[in-house]
Parts: sequence; C-alpha cells; structure tokens
Amino acid sequence: MAFDVEKQTWSGESLWVLRGPNESKAAILPSVGANLIALSLSPSSGEAAVSVLSSPADAKELREAPTRYGSPVLFPFPSRIAGGRFTYGGRELQLDVYPDGNARHGFVTAAPFELEAQGADSNQAWVTFRFDGNTPDIQRQFPFPFEIRMTFRLDAVGLTVEVEGKNTGTERMPMGFGWHPYFNLPLSADSSRDACRLQVPANKYWELSPAPDLVPTGRRLPVSGKMDLRAGLVIGDNFYDDMFTDVERDSDGWTFASLIDERAKLKLNIGGGPTFREWVIYTPPERAAICLEPYTCSGNAFNLQANGIDAGVQDVEPGQSWSDAMRITLERLD
Repeated sequence: MAFDVEKQTWSGESLWVLRGPNESKAAILPSVGANLIALSLSPSSGEAAVSVLSSPADAKELREAPTRYGSPVLFPFPSRIAGGRFTYGGRELQLDVYPDGNARHGFVTAAPFELEAQGADSNQAWVTFRFDGNTPDIQRQFPFPFEIRMTFRLDAVGLTVEVEGKNTGTERMPMGFGWHPYFNLPLSADSSRDACRLQVPANKYWELSPAPDLVPTGRRLPVSGKMDLRAGLVIGDNFYDDMFTDVERDSDGWTFASLIDERAKLKLNIGGGPTFREWVIYTPPERAAICLEPYTCSGNAFNLQANGIDAGVQDVEPGQSWSDAMRITLERLD
C-alpha cells in the first residue's frame, strides 16, 4: 500500500491524517496545538495496526483540556515554573499561573498551528505545521519572539516527530521542549496493569516539592524501589508523577523508554534524540493511560539554571534554532 496524507474535518476542525501499510495511521489536529490525537502502528510486517494513544472524544474536549489527551506539545518550557517567575538576561519576568500558583507547559498546547508542507511517497507520509509565537499575549509574559515547527513522518515501522524552535527576536532566548503523549494502559483490552512493565533508562530522578507544586528542588537522587525502572518494573498498583534524569543512550545518542504489555505481547518504544535528557512518567489516576514524556530540560529549569544547577536550558541566539526528534515504534514480542 502506498502512503498518503489526507485533510479531513473532525468536530468541525481540520484534521490531517497520515496513512501507511496495515492500517497504520497518525492523526494531527493543528488548530489545538498540533496535537497528535490518534496513532495506530503495526507491530510486525503484515499485521494489522494497533491503536496506542488515549484520544479525546472530540475537539471540544481537547480544547477545554489541551494537556489531558493525545500528545500535547510543551514549548518554550515543559512542566512547571515555580511561581511563574524567573530572571533571564538581567530581567525579572512573570508568567501567567495556574490555580496552584505555578506556570505550566509553555504557550502552545492550544495554539493554532498552520500547515506549512505535506506530502507522501513510497516510503512515508509527512506533514509540517508552524506556529508564530510573536503574539501580544505571549510576548507580555515571555518577551522572546519565536516560532516552532512540528513535522510528523509516518513510515512502515513507526512515527518520527521532528521539532524545531527558532529564536526570531533580537536577544538570546531561553527554551526547553517536552512532548506529553498519553498511551493506552494496557495496550490491549484483554490485558491489565499487572501484565504491563515500564522500562525507563534513567539512573537518577529529580526530588520534587510536595503536591500540588511538584517542582524540582534541585536534588537528583539515585533510583531505587519503584523508581528504578531500568530493567523494567511491573506497573501494577504503582502510580507516577515523576521526573527522571541521568539517562542512558544508544550509540546514536538517543534515549528510549518502553511500555511492555506481556499479555498482549506488545512493546511500545518512544525515543528522544541527543538533546533529550529527562523522562517524565505520569499515570493519571482517573483513567487507563500512561505518559512517557521526553524532555530536553527539567521542570523549573529557568530558575534552577540561574542558580547554577544544570537543568538543560537551551540558550538560543537571535536567528538561530534548536532542533531534535522523537520516535515511536511498536514491536511484537515472541
């Protein structure tokens, strides 16, 4: 089967669907944060694709809670900024805050991205969306003009997501990026949490302040107990809202986390390229989902970095860009 890309209407909004062999597909809603709302991948050659994402019921549900479904894009910072305050380049800045008093997840989770390019050939289907962050509402909080591009590429094995953040202003800009996909837990209807293992190649985790803040204190602790996921730990009754670091990488500099469903005999892998250095793992208590989130920096990164703690902040010069990629694949276990 040839690859193709199609524009559809979903809940009255434009939805772009990439299709590939064995009914594999990726569906992206550009009008609400370029959110990957659905993804089906084939675990082996010739095998029908399996749906792996926890999707919103409709566009209204996603728009009302843009960080709760699909795959929210977190930029120009992921996670929380304590009190919504930070200092950069000699300026003290104040971001809008949530009811808990902290800023969260940047400015693009519900942003109206625009189509920039799309196409398909015998090997893949792709689509690129762009958002210009030089808007009055963003600039009054974060006076660093930027643009972000998201390119989604579906091939015969999986989905690659390329991202570029560009500084379009005249001053150096701080930034971090995170991706927040909600995966089904378990991966099949006849499986269970007790049959699923979580594998995260991280040797340390960030100590967090008590809920609801959950802001990194600056201390990184060795993993142990339910926090040691390096060999793969049964999820069972374990719940997570944690940030892991000191990650292990392959020979290309990528780091990969996995959800392994032993009963379904499926292994879901998500990877982040060389600049990704944190994994956030979140299991929402109210539904059957798990988030395996690659981040380029920690939570509260701007403040930690200012205090001399390496938190992964990217300092992007005027006219320059940061770029990297993520990758999702699904395997059939023997």
